[in-house]
Amino acid sequence: AFTDDQSLLVVDGSRPASIAIKAKNSVPAVFVSAAILSDAIVATDGASNSVVAVFNLDHSDAPIVETQASRLSQYLQLEARGASIYASTTRGIDVLNRQLQVIKTYSVAGADDILPQANGLVVANGSTVQTFVDGFALSNRADSAQLAGPAWNAFAPVHSVAAMGSRTILAATSQGIEFADVTGADGLVRVGSIDCAAPARQIVAGHHGRYYIRHDGGQLSWLDLEASGSTLPANAALALSGEALDIDVAGNLAIVAKGQNGLALVDIDRPQDPKLIRNVTTPGNVVSVAHRGNRLYLGMGLGGMVQTALDGIGSSVTEAPIVVQGGAQKLLTTESCVVVMGS
Repeated sequence: AFTDDQSLLVVDGSRPASIAIKAKNSVPAVFVSAAILSDAIVATDGASNSVVAVFNLDHSDAPIVETQASRLSQYLQLEARGASIYASTTRGIDVLNRQLQVIKTYSVAGADDILPQANGLVVANGSTVQTFVDGFALSNRADSAQLAGPAWNAFAPVHSVAAMGSRTILAATSQGIEFADVTGADGLVRVGSIDCAAPARQIVAGHHGRYYIRHDGGQLSWLDLEASGSTLPANAALALSGEALDIDVAGNLAIVAKGQNGLALVDIDRPQDPKLIRNVTTPGNVVSVAHRGNRLYLGMGLGGMVQTALDGIGSSVTEAPIVVQGGAQKLLTTESCVVVMGS
């Protein structure tokens, strides 16, 4: 915990009933934003010429300054993923290495919150939530390149975002919590919301499906998304053979990926009463599905990707898989292409 008297407190939280301060260390500035690396903390003072420092945690009771730098930019917020540091500024989002060198910059200014993902970034700006895919995940693109992915407009200004799995974004807004899914050709689509008595200022992912929310006025609440449906009640349920790993919707048809059990085609014309049309065998395990127009794309993991005609699916898909380097774990369709994410 960084304090306004230029200190870094090391707190023992292993016994929540008796939290204890183990050590107090002097730091070179009043730090207002921080992020955790694997064995270090990075922090900034948020000033117009920001001071940024990396504290080594090899000796956790006495963190030492490993690297320190001053920037001409004002770093408003820090996040971290792996060994990369993401710093939000008024002109964009800088990506820094542990030596505090700028590797690249995302061209999005004034972000209210940033959420690093495996292959890119989710950015909240006003009421808009925008996704970006890094160049390293794109064929024949430099790592400095970014592709603007799906975007979504919330009902109210977004203050904070969190991820639920790899396909769902939770947004804390002045009205409560909104949920959006990355769903095939439709992009980022709002799928639900929870109203809150006080505006939600920040949302943080905890363990085992629990999310903690800080509200205006000092209130703290949480969502337990593994609870028995009291938070996000389902309108209806349909038993399937096998595990539902992914789903895509084309009109009134839901296509469900079921791993080694192939596909299930479900009629959702009446959402409160979904009907199984048929099960479909496939040439391998299906872990992801997406469609664009009349083309259906099946991600088969390390088995590659299969494409077939959506309106011609019978009881089996027989097309041979296309080999994809790194496999096809997740699929996302745009107006002109299919984005394939591997392992």
